Amino acid sequence: MRYENVKGTRDFNPEEMEKRKYIIDVIRKTFEEFGFVEIDTPCLEKWDVLSKKGAGGEGILEETYKFEDKSKALIGLRYDLTVPLARFVAMNKKLPLPFKRYQIGKVWRYGDISKGRLREFLQADIDIVGADSILADAEVLACASSALKKLKIDFLIRINSRKILNSIMKKAGIKNELVIDALRSIDKLDKISEDEVKKELFSKGFGKEVVEKIFEMIKSKPEELKIDGIEELNKLSDYLKLYGINNFKIDFSLARGLDYYTGPIFEIVSKERIGSIAGGGRYDNLIELFSSEKIPATGISLGIERIFEILKEYPKKKRIFVALSTEDVFEDAIKIVKMLREKFYVDYDLKGRKLSKQMEYADAAGFSIVVIVGKKDLENNEVTVRDMESGNEKKIKIKDLESFLENFKFKEH
Repeated sequence: MRYENVKGTRDFNPEEMEKRKYIIDVIRKTFEEFGFVEIDTPCLEKWDVLSKKGAGGEGILEETYKFEDKSKALIGLRYDLTVPLARFVAMNKKLPLPFKRYQIGKVWRYGDISKGRLREFLQADIDIVGADSILADAEVLACASSALKKLKIDFLIRINSRKILNSIMKKAGIKNELVIDALRSIDKLDKISEDEVKKELFSKGFGKEVVEKIFEMIKSKPEELKIDGIEELNKLSDYLKLYGINNFKIDFSLARGLDYYTGPIFEIVSKERIGSIAGGGRYDNLIELFSSEKIPATGISLGIERIFEILKEYPKKKRIFVALSTEDVFEDAIKIVKMLREKFYVDYDLKGRKLSKQMEYADAAGFSIVVIVGKKDLENNEVTVRDMESGNEKKIKIKDLESFLENFKFKEH
């Protein structure tokens, strides 16, 4: 029988997991440097939470995994980490505000599959709950920007505002109840051509004059539009510059498809042309859907799968294999293993194989360094260290072994 992954999901081998762990570790460390604290929420949510009117919206619900459990309750797999956060805040009314949270977890959407776009994917979110100042929007962008810079990713931040888009739609003559539907089409501009977006708008019943007016305005320069939301974007721009961030542009074509956005929206795109690697915005009304209290919030989500595809170089961990020349050096070898495990990833043979077989295994398993423990070497308080890439060997005093391995330079396999 031939086994396959569920479509839109994938396995990650040890080398890929090392790369993913590096990405996540850099992001997590940056989040915490900016004062964000971690929470976790269930992968499963009640359907009435995910489908709340004014939350993600019809477009995202079409891609949401929905099913009945054995008690006939309607359940869904979370499609993002923001709606669960809103539910969490509503259930924890004594949280000190502003509440700066981060969460790294998998989400699920039954959408199209492409490079860096899966149906099961990992997101890293930061949100600031309880601050209505645009400074909070700048803070989440500064944090995300710092993490991506540490990962040495070349990127551009696109910023816009739902207030501006709503004003554009109004000026174009679109009724309030149809604005979201129009924005869902505009949101596809980074995925399909302008002509294709126009055709979609025509198919939804929007007239040619209306559609041309929309595109005329979204192509305007910031100084040319005097409408609601411009002042907020100018303030956000000033704050970003204060943070030392200059790789951003105001882009009126940026829409973001989720219904819950109310103010500034942002997207970070890679110069690798793989699409957006992060996105978010302000959602001042979402928490109120689950609570009697109106609590402003803003946040951004980093897409780990896209970052994984882009990142080419990252520091490899030193993985060390301790090989035994003969069985009678076992106790000394275990002492060396215990010593090295305080600082390195260390393994040794569990099958009692000959040295040649141990070396074959170490090579096949991708160990970068092998420490060979031999009887004659032990008489001189030494071991032999082999660089598995070059095959070069060197005898090292056991007392100097940790220091030598810490500074050991080897070719990446």
